[in-house]
Amino acid sequence: MSFSSRVKDELKQIMPEKEHCLRAEIAGILHGGLQEEYPKSLNPLLAALYAGLSSKDFDPADAEILQRPCCKKAYIRGLFLSSGTVSDPEKMYHLEMVFRTQEEAREFRSLLKLNGIPSKVIERKNRFVVYLKEGDVIVDFLALIGASASLLAFENTRVYKEVRNAVNRQVNCETANLEKTISAAISQTQAIEKIKSLNLYSLLPAPIRELAEMRLEYPESSLKELGEMMDPPVSKSGVNHRMRKLLSIAEEERL
Repeated sequence: MSFSSRVKDELKQIMPEKEHCLRAEIAGILHGGLQEEYPKSLNPLLAALYAGLSSKDFDPADAEILQRPCCKKAYIRGLFLSSGTVSDPEKMYHLEMVFRTQEEAREFRSLLKLNGIPSKVIERKNRFVVYLKEGDVIVDFLALIGASASLLAFENTRVYKEVRNAVNRQVNCETANLEKTISAAISQTQAIEKIKSLNLYSLLPAPIRELAEMRLEYPESSLKELGEMMDPPVSKSGVNHRMRKLLSIAEEERL
């Protein structure tokens, strides 16, 4: 079952306690751009109420349904049930609702804005889509429509992803640094061997020869680590200076 279906299954279990909220939720269903699929996909109780109200010439355009904060939430919940989808947070953060006209989409966007939820509108296949792309905004929307269990699942997935991505970034960074250190150490070792082959090793200044010996003894260590192991310790900048001199000697084949 998709995450979107799980959210809707949770919402279908929410039955408004007041008739005005029930009417608002039904109004949301009627206003949804995909409402022709209803009531067959609703739970039996809400489907019966849907049929009962609509058979009494229920007017979803009644302005009074959006006068109360509780009714606004019920209305938004109905719209999501009718025409909304939300992606699996493991894959991406995306929630949208479809409307038949641009005016309906804009009005709904304004309603979301009044509830502190920013959104955007795009046209797709002659329909108008109000969508949310930020994880925090989707969390706020799920809270607004009362999908508390889905909100918790969304947040758990989001936290897991953020931790996993942070770990991956750290591992990638450390791997890149390690590869850089190894590559540099190989080049430095080759330079030292070249100096030895030219019989120049014994002529190196004592500080540079000390660094060369440390590099040959500890090929896997960084320059900072080599400096810390010297007696007395040498700063990273000092070690860098010595290594540049050593590499210059090897390159120029002279002292």
